[in-house]
Amino acid sequence: MDALTEAYKVLVKLSSSTANDDNNQTNECHLKKRLTQMKKKTILCNEFIEIQKLFSTNPIDAMQRCYTLLENIGQDDILRPGDIYSLIIRELVMEEKYKAVSQSYY
Repeated sequence: MDALTEAYKVLVKLSSSTANDDNNQTNECHLKKRLTQMKKKTILCNEFIEIQKLFSTNPIDAMQRCYTLLENIGQDDILRPGDIYSLIIRELVMEEKYKAVSQSYY
């Protein structure tokens, strides 16, 4: 998580220090695209971390947020469906809800 934040800061510095000629405008456009991608990755990671913490206090809400996250992630995102399913299964197994585990897996 810290690496993503640091990379984002570096990209912000680079985008603010570019000049305005044609070549640099292309670079600036590329940097802005990368900034958007980095920001999305950071947001997804933060959401995943928050959901992990939420399971200890409000497992029903955490489960709903997992399914919402599953619906909103794309193929190229930093989180994969398997990451989210493994979190769901781990939490259900810890609660010894084995029937629910088999239902969420299939």
